[in-house]
Amino acid sequence: MGLNTGWLLLIVPGLIWGASFLFIAEGLRSVAPNGLTFLRIVIGFVTLAMFPASRNPVARKDWGKVGWLGLLWFAFPLSMFPFASSASPQHSPAC
Repeated sequence: MGLNTGWLLLIVPGLIWGASFLFIAEGLRSVAPNGLTFLRIVIGFVTLAMFPASRNPVARKDWGKVGWLGLLWFAFPLSMFPFASSASPQHSPAC
């Protein structure tokens, strides 16, 4: 892996991650925090649906564990950023 590839692998995810805060701030101008969370989840679902290799079957006995993991590590944090930004715009991560 060359030097340019390493920098690209560092910069591109950073831009994507940083842009999410800008999109939260802009999205809150027209959508409620719950709606913004729903849109973010739908966009992620549609993006992953375009890559069939990203899906693996989950054993039925693990569905409950995966559900809790999804709530705690995904849905809860995705909800908290828009709520925090709407409650205190001057402390928004996008500012």
